[in-house]
Amino acid sequence: MRYVDGLLRFWTGSACWILDRWADGPSRKGSGLLDFGQKLIPNPSAQRSILHQRSVPKSISASGPKSNSAAFHTPAAQRSIFHILILFIYSNSFTQVVNIENSRIYDDTTGWSGEVSGLFSAQQNNDLLVSANLRPRAQFKTKKQNIFFIGDYQYSKGKDRVYANQGMFHFRYAYRINQSAWKWEGYTQIQYNEQLDQRYRFLAGGGIRVKMYDKKGWKFFAGTSAFYEQEQYVSNNQIVEDVRWSNYLSWYIDPKTFFSFSAATYYQPLLADFKDYRMLGQYTLSFKITKHFSIKTNLNFFHDSRPQPDVRKTFFATSVGLGYSFR
Repeated sequence: MRYVDGLLRFWTGSACWILDRWADGPSRKGSGLLDFGQKLIPNPSAQRSILHQRSVPKSISASGPKSNSAAFHTPAAQRSIFHILILFIYSNSFTQVVNIENSRIYDDTTGWSGEVSGLFSAQQNNDLLVSANLRPRAQFKTKKQNIFFIGDYQYSKGKDRVYANQGMFHFRYAYRINQSAWKWEGYTQIQYNEQLDQRYRFLAGGGIRVKMYDKKGWKFFAGTSAFYEQEQYVSNNQIVEDVRWSNYLSWYIDPKTFFSFSAATYYQPLLADFKDYRMLGQYTLSFKITKHFSIKTNLNFFHDSRPQPDVRKTFFATSVGLGYSFR
């Protein structure tokens, strides 16, 4: 438990530092917690011309007494800050590319296994801020076949603005080739993301995947595939159809102790124009609290060489959350 205690101290200390800067700086008006978060994750005002008017919700206004930072360093306040971080700061699926590697269930168990994680928070100051996140995943595995699906829904809303509204469902089937390290995979996916001007995105494709190394809890994989995608944008109702080439490297480290680490990097150029490409990197570090519960920290980045107008080319995000697993 000393590792968990160290993490709690780090998170609460970091939160207090952020709140100190918010509360004490008279020149930092409008740079509260949500504004800090918006520098890490996309927001409607930075991405869509129809939401060009930037404003700061009253619930995070920095006006008031000159200094409120002392209250943030009491034990009770630090416990409250920690719970807010766990419930409110969650991984944001802000990209066109979805990291399936980080969602796979890496074990040797045959049959059904899965995980459901969810976060919810409601904070009332002058305004009510509500955030929710639900992520189910499950797989059915045999020696030759693997059926796998995941879902992801995220929503966050203040009084006058929706900060996140997005959902995704992915289904994948894999078949091992002649008892080798190679697998054939087919997949399909449907998603939407209001903050990326995306009414819907559908894709379907297939390719191969190889296990390059698998010893003592260390696993390394590579894969390549091609997929068709169709996407419709909210702002102009335009429908775009493309074929992309998807390539990835991933690894998973689980020494069967108190932690695990997974990572993946994707590169997806347009087959008709390699200058039009997308890159994604997602990295997850998980610490066990009990047999079923764990604390997860994430670092994500995404780059699109040719995004929609008023959408940034590069995003990155960090997050902390709780997970529950069963086997």
